[in-house]
Amino acid sequence: MNSLPLEKLLQYFGNSAAIRLFRSPNGPFVIDFLHIQFKRNGRITLLHSDLRSALSLYQDRIRERHPTSLRDKPDVYLSEWCSDGSNWLHRFIDASQSEPSYQLTSSTEEVLAFVERALQQDVGFVGTESRLRMILELLQDMVVGASDDPNERLEHLQRQRAAIDQQIEEIQNRGTVESYGTAQLRERFSMAVSLLSHLQSDFRSVEEHFKALTRQVQSRQLQGGFSRGKLLEFALDQEDCLKNEDQGRSFAEFVKLVHSPDRQEKLAEMISQLSQIEELADQSAGLGRFRSMMPMLIAEAEKILRTTQRLSLTLRKLLDTKGTKQRQRLADLLREIQSLAISLSESPTSNELGAEIEVEIEAESVWDRTFWSPQTEFSSIEFQTAIIDTDERLQAFRQLADLERLDWSAMRSQIDRLTSEEGEVTLHRLLERHPSSVGVIEILGYLQIAHDDGHRIDSDREMEMEIATDEGKGRTLRLPEITFMPQRDEMDKP
Repeated sequence: MNSLPLEKLLQYFGNSAAIRLFRSPNGPFVIDFLHIQFKRNGRITLLHSDLRSALSLYQDRIRERHPTSLRDKPDVYLSEWCSDGSNWLHRFIDASQSEPSYQLTSSTEEVLAFVERALQQDVGFVGTESRLRMILELLQDMVVGASDDPNERLEHLQRQRAAIDQQIEEIQNRGTVESYGTAQLRERFSMAVSLLSHLQSDFRSVEEHFKALTRQVQSRQLQGGFSRGKLLEFALDQEDCLKNEDQGRSFAEFVKLVHSPDRQEKLAEMISQLSQIEELADQSAGLGRFRSMMPMLIAEAEKILRTTQRLSLTLRKLLDTKGTKQRQRLADLLREIQSLAISLSESPTSNELGAEIEVEIEAESVWDRTFWSPQTEFSSIEFQTAIIDTDERLQAFRQLADLERLDWSAMRSQIDRLTSEEGEVTLHRLLERHPSSVGVIEILGYLQIAHDDGHRIDSDREMEMEIATDEGKGRTLRLPEITFMPQRDEMDKP
């Protein structure tokens, strides 16, 4: 292996957002929070209100054990994590939303992938035998695939057929099959989970690469000095580059695979068979990630396709002569303003910062003025000394003592067991298996767990539930539809 260039290492350690995240005093908490919100539940983007609310709850959760960490307001941290000095989150405006959205940057994806590999949370060991087999198979496939000699390809296929015929003959003679052991199964499952994590983290790099090509076209368009023909030629060249380079061709084949009905059906069948293997029964987190793999991959593909569509939109704008002239004029004005500001900054005419605006005098109708109304008068209140009722206070303390205590660990364990057996389960199904023993307060507890742990809460759909009170009467509750997901990490629980 060639040695790493020292200059590149120094530049990487000095400029990398991933290194800044590792060096940050709040680094472990930032990594943990972002992993919970994005990776554990397979989310690609989050709205500002949702992420801010989740960060506030996360701060409350860690405050008791880590009182000096993450003490500022959530908006302060979200702005800091999106700034150029951090670059851990990407904040953008989605036309379909009324508020900003967030997604992980490629640097943060690298950090999460590295930490997950280092901790080996899912299976707890690093396999070697299956990795070596995969390397040998890849090398063999490369050697065979790179050759255009028909005889060599035919010899390879014949060797494969001979090996398969030999296995068939041995099974027919012995009547038994040699299956993988526990270590081999867990090792291969670990490698599959690791490869899926790598694939998820690679999407941000692909998307940022596509965005960079689009920005190059837009930048040349705003710089001026280029004819429309030259700009269009450059844009078309970039679009061809986007489609024909290695990343573009690979992504196009990837889109075909994830949208193939046959592939989706085979994947669902394989995951169902994996869930029945006893040696993998304790790998609920990994199995959950594979269950949600195909929807996640399709969503990632569609998001990157929307990014590539911006280049086509830029091409259409280039063909719009009127729009091009307007944008060119606006760019000229902005450059003129910037030039004047720079010249004034070197020799300011006054120490005061201000602006003078010349406007024409506008005549206003007297009828536009509102009618006079008297000033609001506030009545004074005389404060009286509160008289403490001993009996009422005693009754309040008794009611407080009668409150039932919720066992959060037991409730989460019930959710984990049921989701590992059945996959996604609703709150109604959970209460069928584990009826409420406390009443309404326990239902509220499950609602709080669903909110804190990132399960699905559909506010647009309501469900009704009958709960018996202490007096023996029934009470009807109306709740949003709650679905518990089988994607949980034990280390993320408070």
